[in-house]
Amino acid sequence: LIIVLLLIIAYQFFIILKLKEKDKMEVHKKSLNRYDAQQLQLENELKSIQESNKKLEKEIDEKEKEQKKIALSIIRKNEILSKLKAEIERIKSKPEDTLKYSDLNTLKVLILDNLNLEKERKSLDRYIKELNESFFHNLEKKYPNLTETEKKLCSLLRLKLTSKEIASIMNITPKSVEVSRYRLRKKMKIDKQEKLTKVIRKL
Repeated sequence: LIIVLLLIIAYQFFIILKLKEKDKMEVHKKSLNRYDAQQLQLENELKSIQESNKKLEKEIDEKEKEQKKIALSIIRKNEILSKLKAEIERIKSKPEDTLKYSDLNTLKVLILDNLNLEKERKSLDRYIKELNESFFHNLEKKYPNLTETEKKLCSLLRLKLTSKEIASIMNITPKSVEVSRYRLRKKMKIDKQEKLTKVIRKL
């Protein structure tokens, strides 16, 4: 009888252990399922962030291309007008030319009036500011002592324009642009080994 009782107790103990083991397995399984679900959610969120970043990068790239397109358009117009002015001076120097001096002079005045392209420059300034709010915000936050002209120079350098192109847009000489770049670098306290354009594009 005692042996039977011991066997029954042993069997019940075995059953209890099995049940506990089964419960542990269920808990572990649920934990794994939760982990897998969380992992999947994180992967989906990461994928969504990456897609958003790609979309944002594409938008920024398109905006930069559009800004550069406007800037180069102003440069080309400046170059054409400068050539026209030079051509008029050449024609005026010829006494045998049939064109009237007053006609040529009027044409010259019209070209000189438009040579600065103030409207186009203001449009470019406005367009750049509208499309680069975060850039100007970061620029002003990190370098609050920059003048409006220096900020404009930064925005044009950000478009990877050459000194000659910037000079045409700002209606100054390439030499003046180089001087302004040097002063800007000094004001922003940029190390000699660092590129000014690279620092600006990181903002």
